[in-house]
Amino acid sequence: MDNESETQVDSSASGRRDPGWRYVRLVNEKDLNTIICICCDKVIKEGICRHKQHLVGGYRNAKKCRKCPEHVKEEMEEYMSSKESQKEQMNMENEDVNEDLFGLEDEDFGEEINSKMNVTNISSGGSNRGGSGGRMFS
Repeated sequence: MDNESETQVDSSASGRRDPGWRYVRLVNEKDLNTIICICCDKVIKEGICRHKQHLVGGYRNAKKCRKCPEHVKEEMEEYMSSKESQKEQMNMENEDVNEDLFGLEDEDFGEEINSKMNVTNISSGGSNRGGSGGRMFS
């Protein structure tokens, strides 16, 4: 380490499960968003997610690390892919719960809104053109 204020992150001791923490140093222990890539010494101020994108490369928001070993890149790609799959699975489960709770699928919900709008339109006299708001004046 070049600077004594930088701290090597021990992911197992800190309870962090994300493998990205194994490849960074912290600039300040209290600031988990500002980290330094141990492969190329690049300072990343956007946190561990951006650091993983930096290691893997191919992301618009992060410049690819040219010194990242291939096995680290593969490990990060695999981890990020598995996390994405978990998120998709959770979203699907949430949709199922909403369907069970409310008994409506997305298409039914849209139809219900349209039918309520039609009832409102009919009861207000159809169109609001003419400035009368659907009311008749004599």
